[in-house]
Amino acid sequence: MACLANLKQDIKFLESVFPKDHKVFQILSASVDELTCRFVSRDGRKYDVHANIMETYPQSAPIWFSEDDDTIVSNVISRLSEAPPDKNNILHQVRILVTELCDLFDMSATDSINQLDKFLRDRGLMMQLRKESSDEEEEEDEDHYDMEEDLSTSEQKMKDVEGIDTEQVLVLERLKQNQRQDYLKGSVTGSVQATDRLMKELRDVYRSDSYKMGIYSVDLVNDSLYEWSVKLKKVDSDSSLHQDLQQYKKEHGKDHILLNFTFKDNFPFEPPFVRVVNPIFCHLCSLLGLGETLMLPLVSNTLGGVRRQLFYWCPIPQVVCV
Repeated sequence: MACLANLKQDIKFLESVFPKDHKVFQILSASVDELTCRFVSRDGRKYDVHANIMETYPQSAPIWFSEDDDTIVSNVISRLSEAPPDKNNILHQVRILVTELCDLFDMSATDSINQLDKFLRDRGLMMQLRKESSDEEEEEDEDHYDMEEDLSTSEQKMKDVEGIDTEQVLVLERLKQNQRQDYLKGSVTGSVQATDRLMKELRDVYRSDSYKMGIYSVDLVNDSLYEWSVKLKKVDSDSSLHQDLQQYKKEHGKDHILLNFTFKDNFPFEPPFVRVVNPIFCHLCSLLGLGETLMLPLVSNTLGGVRRQLFYWCPIPQVVCV
């Protein structure tokens, strides 16, 4: 709860230092989940940058991205991901972002940066004072603190599974247990960032009306969070695809489109690899060699062996939308 309170305080401070009418850097919108900023260059061009604040913050840094294809902005965002863990705080992250952009565009936001530095120094002092006070009262408050912590953890667990059926809750619990065992064995798969995001995505899938109505189903291949088997069971009854599926069911006994989603450890910065397992699209056989894969252009960065720039993928959308 203290982390959430600090985050709210930090966001409020950023909005005061970088208001929407700031000449160089503006906080356009902010919440405990997302932050949207705008950098205004000397020639008046505007660069919007977004941050997705994960559930594991501040243990993990916010995920930054921009829909602008400017190389300079992309390089700055890339350097943000390389910042050390002690710079995960949103204040440090925004400071790095502003100073890097100002340096590269030959601009200045000195007054605002000075305010930010003073706030960071004061915050460090306040945290030290709180720690000393907490140490003095630790024995007295230990039992009470444990009760509050247990209550907070229980409330968070209930919130995480709200709107999810029991069967899927068991799947999520099994995944968490497997992750803990992997950590103990030292055989962790993927990254913390990707794992946290995929767990959130899976919970959103389980909550979605389309999933509950049986329009599609999701199974994890070998209980791996990084490989999903998705069955698309219902399509528009007026579409030609629906008629094709009816015919496919008569001939092969299958009434769905089977998709395979594979995620890398840098998700969501890179989209999932999506493969159509069945049915086989015969009208594309002349374009694909034997054993080659049909991929969806929306979520793939290759097609027919040719490297392509991603124009549609953005880290913020949920997999349930794909």
